[in-house]
Amino acid sequence: MEYEKLLTTSGITSPNIAFDTDRLLSAEQIRRWIDVRYPRTDGHSWYVLKMRGRNPIASCLYLQEKGIAVFLPMHKQRVDEKDSFEWAPLFNDYIYVYSTSEVLHSVLTSSLSFLYHTDKTCVPGRTPKYIISYDRMVNFIVASCVANGFIYPLNVSCIKQTTEVEIEITKGNYKGTCGKQFKDGSKYRVCVSNGLQCIATGHINSSSYLFKR
Repeated sequence: MEYEKLLTTSGITSPNIAFDTDRLLSAEQIRRWIDVRYPRTDGHSWYVLKMRGRNPIASCLYLQEKGIAVFLPMHKQRVDEKDSFEWAPLFNDYIYVYSTSEVLHSVLTSSLSFLYHTDKTCVPGRTPKYIISYDRMVNFIVASCVANGFIYPLNVSCIKQTTEVEIEITKGNYKGTCGKQFKDGSKYRVCVSNGLQCIATGHINSSSYLFKR
């Protein structure tokens, strides 16, 4: 199968599975890709790097050349009135990297630096680096890559409309993805956050999720 070949080859070099295939993949398929791309490894964590005046894709490619596993949420955006589309970063300010702090320190540049929890008063060695848990990042990656043409970044007004209760999607392409429900017109989406950024899934039928307690 084409997808099996994708999983087993060492040629997966993009910062997002969306670059590797235009197929609409299920959450289960994305998780299998994550197991290959970002296997759980002792000593590794999901760090956040911020950029200064640098193209996020160029930054990702630079890090990958250094052997760093990166993730950059991508989506298709319209570029002209003829319904022509191209892949573009969903966000332009951060890159997610799965590595060790020591390795990352050796490859950072003046245009790439760690994000700290208290960014304005960060003191390296004292203020903790921003780290996202493995499971939370997997949830975010899955939501970012499934049915990729239907996701979009959420603004503050949308986030305020979400429910307080966490839900889990139990059917369809997003099966197993967790987030908070919000209404988009007459339909519903799920807000998925990694603690730093939020995206909206495609429309979800109300019979396709359950409330987590």
